[in-house]
Amino acid sequence: MKFYASTAFAAAILFSIGISSSNGDVKADKLTEMYSNPIAHGFGDDIEWVKWEDAIEKALEVNKPIFLLIHKTWCHACK
Repeated sequence: MKFYASTAFAAAILFSIGISSSNGDVKADKLTEMYSNPIAHGFGDDIEWVKWEDAIEKALEVNKPIFLLIHKTWCHACK
């Protein structure tokens, strides 16, 4: 009886590891996608990110303000 219980326990652990590792692949793909644009710094491509020099030029052309996002990895308020 102990053999069956330990076998079932081992199977359950292997099953849970398999499920968690498959989610890790999805997370890894998402992280790779997020960091594919070096200007976005992980914030995604939903925003049309531009370099500072280009932003000034574009803002002057369309007569609109610039939204400047400042984020530091060490800043607790930024997280």
